[in-house]
Amino acid sequence: MTDLLLKQYPPLFHAATDVPSFVRVLSLMKNLRHLRITCEGQPPSHRYRRSVVDYALISLRIAVEQVLLKYLDSLSLLSVHPAAVLYLQPNLGFGASPASRKRWSQIRHLTIHMDSFPYQAGSPTDHFKLLHAYLQSFPELRTLAFHWKGERGLSPVSLASEPCLQNAANKRLRRSDGRHGSQFLRPLRLPYLQEIELVNVIMDASQVASFVFDHRKSLHELNFQDIVLRTGTWDEALAPLTRKSGNARWNQYARHERSAEVPMS
Repeated sequence: MTDLLLKQYPPLFHAATDVPSFVRVLSLMKNLRHLRITCEGQPPSHRYRRSVVDYALISLRIAVEQVLLKYLDSLSLLSVHPAAVLYLQPNLGFGASPASRKRWSQIRHLTIHMDSFPYQAGSPTDHFKLLHAYLQSFPELRTLAFHWKGERGLSPVSLASEPCLQNAANKRLRRSDGRHGSQFLRPLRLPYLQEIELVNVIMDASQVASFVFDHRKSLHELNFQDIVLRTGTWDEALAPLTRKSGNARWNQYARHERSAEVPMS
């Protein structure tokens, strides 16, 4: 039987699914503070099926949840494909337990560099929903940095207000009960967030303003790079900063400079 299994599945697959080995390794790293996961060079075809990388992500996630890593507070996901967050999801992931989310709630600093997923009107939106659900797993975040690699993507912190996701939810609801209605994603709330960095993102001015306003009590620094506004202006997007700071100094710079320091207090 062992010989048949080895012939059907390559040795690398067996290594990726060996959860006890992952647990033993992490048990020797109890002072681990920063976990960095890199999936560089994964073929685009793997987005539509599970690969050895995905099984390794599952095993790693289970090991992190089983080993006491009381100093772990930073997580970096670099060059991951959109479906990777499904296998790292502590709530819905394979092998998850009721205590899984507690381990990930330790994370204070999160960095994600995600390969963009080509999206057109009518295309599936499951990868956006998975990303939204994944970010909900880190309620204690202080810093968040998100980069789309490749094509510009939707704002990960404003997916609940994206029309494509709302329309898809309405269609499913009509199919299931024959009635019209709405089923919206729960807006992302990070009550302790102090710094956010978004790169290569497309969004509306109203989404920027809404996020800044909702996090006005904790947010200290905004870093937007290569951001395109679909609707509205930057004056409208950053209007909550004027209300918070009590002045419009940022506006004088935003009109003439490509970057500026924005007073947040």
